[in-house]
Amino acid sequence: MPNTQLTETELRRCIDERFAGRLEQGPHTPDSLACGLEAYSQAIGEAWTDDPVRLRMWDIRPLNDIPVSQSIRTRHIVPVIIAYQGSRDWSGARQRRVATRLVILTVNRLISHLPGLPAEVRQQCRAADTLALAGAAAWAERAAGAAEAAAGAAGAARAAAWAAAWAAGAAAWAERAAGRAARERVFVTACALSLEAASEA
Repeated sequence: MPNTQLTETELRRCIDERFAGRLEQGPHTPDSLACGLEAYSQAIGEAWTDDPVRLRMWDIRPLNDIPVSQSIRTRHIVPVIIAYQGSRDWSGARQRRVATRLVILTVNRLISHLPGLPAEVRQQCRAADTLALAGAAAWAERAAGAAEAAAGAAGAARAAAWAAAWAAGAAAWAERAAGRAARERVFVTACALSLEAASEA
C-alpha cells in the first residue's frame, strides 16, 4: 500500500526518465509505454499497476484515456494524479465534499456546454448547486445519452471514492458527444475541475 506522497516534480522526472516524457492511454505491459497511474506506480516504487485500489487513489483512468495528444495528456493529468494521491484514504467527510463538488462542477461547466442541449436543460446544468440538482439536470439530457453518464451522481455522494470515475466518465462521454474538435478542451476542462474540487476539501 503506497504511503509515499510525491511532488509533481518527482512524478514528471520519472515520466521523463522512464517514458520519454509522455503518457499514453492505458493499460500497458511493464516497462514499455505507461498511462498516468502506471507511471505513478513506478515513481513510488510499487509493482507495475494501474489499479487505483492498489495505488490508494480514486479511479482517474477514464479521464486519462480520453484520446488527446501525449503532450496535452501529460501536461494536464500529472497535477490531477498528485492532487488525488491517497484519496481512498481521505476521511469520509473529505471524500464526500470532494465528490459532491466534482459532480456539480462537471455538470455546471462541462455537460452544460455540450452542443445540441435544449436551452432549458443547459440552464439547469449551469445553475445546479447541489448534488440532487446536478443529477436531475444531467438526467434531463436523455436524448444524447447523458442519462447513463449521470446515473452515478446520487451514488457519488454515498460512495465518494467513485466520484472521480463518474466525473471522468462523464468527461469522456462529453468528449464523444462534443466531437473531435472539442476533445482537448473537454479533457483540459475536466482536469481543471478535478483540481478545483480537490483544492476545496
